[in-house]
Amino acid sequence: MNILTIEQEKKLKTILLTIGGKGGDGKTLVTAHVAEKLERESVGVRAYDFEAGDGTGLSRFYAKAKKSKLGEQADLDELIDAIADSPSEQVTVVDFPANSGDAFLKWVSEIDWADLRDVGIRFVVVLVLSDDGDSFALAERWIQTLGDHVEYVTVFNEGRGKDFGAYRRSIVGMDFAHQYKPLEIRFPEIPQNLMLHIRNEGSTLFRALDEQTKQLTVTGLENKFMVKTRVVRLRKEIDNALQPLVNLISNGK
Repeated sequence: MNILTIEQEKKLKTILLTIGGKGGDGKTLVTAHVAEKLERESVGVRAYDFEAGDGTGLSRFYAKAKKSKLGEQADLDELIDAIADSPSEQVTVVDFPANSGDAFLKWVSEIDWADLRDVGIRFVVVLVLSDDGDSFALAERWIQTLGDHVEYVTVFNEGRGKDFGAYRRSIVGMDFAHQYKPLEIRFPEIPQNLMLHIRNEGSTLFRALDEQTKQLTVTGLENKFMVKTRVVRLRKEIDNALQPLVNLISNGK
């Protein structure tokens, strides 16, 4: 086992993989906000969108994400080399479509994790869950392949339900939490009017909030002060929710 100094840990490059059990978990939307949050915290970020088709996937919400069709081992080796050699980008965000990533899983099952650590790369897997009982079960093959070679973050997406008690009490959920001790994050529900703006404009929550703050509208009996108060509160909720992930990456542990 390689023992790294604190300074070496902090210089590690992070590959942040976001996965979901199935479509509709809100994985891509969460990924876009994670990437933008990191960028706003002055963390160097590059992002890859593995979703097929234009106007879909991470690049729809985070324009800096590069569309990619990486699928062969040589391509993935080249990606790792590029990340290791990058002087400025500390984090590489990779968003896979739901129920995909077979080539990547085959690749990681064959790699030497000590070699990756030696070149200064670690993996953080962000598992985005809805409160659907099948959400976690469909992502288990990732966990079985990656095992304890990676660090885990569980995002409970409240935009896709708020009752995660069944998952927490399940044998699968308890075993995962006990064995891998993932960082847990509750991603707040985004109001419908902001969600429509995000989807229609290909925006992110942070930019949508900026625009709503600049162009406040009065709806029903609400006044501008009330609307602004809600917008500011939601911004704070999102910032607080994602900050532990930023800290995990920035500390390099």
